Amino acid sequence: MENKEKEYKKKGSWNETNLKTAVDLVLTKQMSLRQASVKYDIPKSTLHDKVASLNAGKEVSFVPKMGRFSKTFSPEYEELLVNHVKDLSNRCLPLMKKEFLKLAYDLAVALNIPHRFNCEKSAAGKHFYYDFMARHPDLSLRTPESMSMMRAVGFNKPQVDLFFINLDKLMTLYNFSPSNIYNCDETGVSCVQKHQKVIAPKTVRQVGKLTSAERGKNITILFCMSANGYFIPPFFVFPRQRMNDRLMINAPAQSIAMAQPKGWMNSDFFLQWMKHFTKFSHPSKENPVLLLLDGHSSHKTLDVINFCREHHIHLMSSPPHTTHKLQPLDRTFMKPFKNAYHEQCDMWMRANAGARITDYDIAGLVNGAYTKVARLEIAVSGFKCTGICPFNKNIFSDLDYLPADMTNIPLEKPGSSQSTSSIPKSTKNSTSGSSIDVVPNVVPDAVTDTIPMLPTDYVSEPANNSVPKSPTSAIPQLVTRTSCISQPSTSFSPEPSTSSTLVTRTSCISQPSTSFSPEPSTSSTLVTRTSCISQPSTSFSPEPSRSSTPNVVEIIQNLSPLPDAAKRRSIARKRKCEKSEILTSSPYKIAVEEKENEKKAKEAKKGVKKKFAVLEENEKQAKCRKEISAKKCVPKKTGQENSNTKTECVVCLEDYDEDWIQCCSCQGWAHEACADIPECSDAYICDHCNIF
Repeated sequence: MENKEKEYKKKGSWNETNLKTAVDLVLTKQMSLRQASVKYDIPKSTLHDKVASLNAGKEVSFVPKMGRFSKTFSPEYEELLVNHVKDLSNRCLPLMKKEFLKLAYDLAVALNIPHRFNCEKSAAGKHFYYDFMARHPDLSLRTPESMSMMRAVGFNKPQVDLFFINLDKLMTLYNFSPSNIYNCDETGVSCVQKHQKVIAPKTVRQVGKLTSAERGKNITILFCMSANGYFIPPFFVFPRQRMNDRLMINAPAQSIAMAQPKGWMNSDFFLQWMKHFTKFSHPSKENPVLLLLDGHSSHKTLDVINFCREHHIHLMSSPPHTTHKLQPLDRTFMKPFKNAYHEQCDMWMRANAGARITDYDIAGLVNGAYTKVARLEIAVSGFKCTGICPFNKNIFSDLDYLPADMTNIPLEKPGSSQSTSSIPKSTKNSTSGSSIDVVPNVVPDAVTDTIPMLPTDYVSEPANNSVPKSPTSAIPQLVTRTSCISQPSTSFSPEPSTSSTLVTRTSCISQPSTSFSPEPSTSSTLVTRTSCISQPSTSFSPEPSRSSTPNVVEIIQNLSPLPDAAKRRSIARKRKCEKSEILTSSPYKIAVEEKENEKKAKEAKKGVKKKFAVLEENEKQAKCRKEISAKKCVPKKTGQENSNTKTECVVCLEDYDEDWIQCCSCQGWAHEACADIPECSDAYICDHCNIF
């Protein structure tokens, strides 16, 4: 016979469900210990220990446990810790690795849980971190993207709801097809590219890569795409005084460019782009066009509105600071385009060693990136993920509004100057990816049907600025047990079990013990026990009362509190809140005309004041000239001097007659033209006196 290698069975490889079934069969005398062990592939010693513990009235865990070391936190505590980490991440304030390890240490100390953490550093170790991350694969260490406070607060439910209300009005009234729904947005490119990851030796501490300059000029590009994947040729704005045709060498076909000293988009350029847009979109009365854009001031001028109304183009602006969520171009096009552009710049620098990227090379690099990224699927997915086409006003969940809720700043009603609506006080639960409102002291009907006599102190009340537990932890579960005595035995645990599996058990214990365990049970099952006596007894394992055991959620939030911006803001905003608008509507046009008239009236008043100021200045200058002319005189000569001597100018030494002026120091005379003094000067000193 061939020698077969001995097969070693991996310890703890038995199934939890098989163990529960085997224990049930052994306890009900349907199968012996050995038969259950062989049939369900469970070690006999393990099965014997579980049965003996149950017969002794002890708590049993059906989860495999290897080694003599146990986890610091129970699964229930870890779940609460994971929920807190996820909630902070959804509020755009995630924890760093060092902060998380410090929180784990503080939580173990606050709950008096035995641990092996580093007491000197007051933080958990790397082994706890790696094990924790392995047990929760839905968490990972990531590099966050910067988000301004204005973006976090600006994307709130009232503003987004108003945007979709306006969009629904236009879609219902004109029934736009995907080919007639457009989105335009500006972005900036530079001759200094951002680098991607490269391959380099490990021994080198710093890896360098060439760029054209330290800082480059910003060239503005306006892109536009439709919901069916059609792209309008881009529009360039170069930071120059005059436009040069060489700047558009190798540019995308039929694109146009303008020059502006700072390279910014203004109302005149946007009006020219609207003419360019009309050329390719072909709007008409029978086939109107919807154009979605941001609320920049250059998009809201009266000339642009009148042009769009004449050419059957309907403009609609998005709420301020919401383009990262509501602009299709920002969602799916801009980032791939920037990556492709930087890749083109790297390839150009490698192909043209020693050369620099100038403004004349930008159009060709943009063409390479634009041709690569301007695809049908990018445009279609951009309009779909924003809920614009196909129309879906419920595309955003409450998790998307958590950064705005985090500030606890009263939300302003769109169009009002002061905030009148506030954030609801109901707490949001972000455990399962959706938001659940938890109303204090309210139990759903389904729960009241299952638990008819629920004590009031067992209903969880969310604290202020806190995140509630998972839905299973807020609803007590029913555990039916029967013992040999008529009095029911009660067992409390801080956190309820989440498993719905029932294990039937027979026992003839004369008096079960009542146990209180402050730490949550590690078992994930509910044990239903059937005894020799038919009289059942019920016991509940809901969240314990705050008076008897500590509230773990409150402890976690005290150690790592949720941010509250309302404490730093006691005065409401006085500036008017911007909102989403239909720019081509008659009410908005009337409002813009009123603003234009007010602006012209102010400019007229300024013009009148300027004229009066010029007149006053002219009067002052005339008065000054009179004073100077009074000081000027012609030198007087005696009859003898007239016949024999002549008066010479101390500057040009000539004696021809002109307007004379006398030096205050040497009393000499000089021609007024030679003296070259301002008309309003009080006195004249010749150059000879100034030197000596």
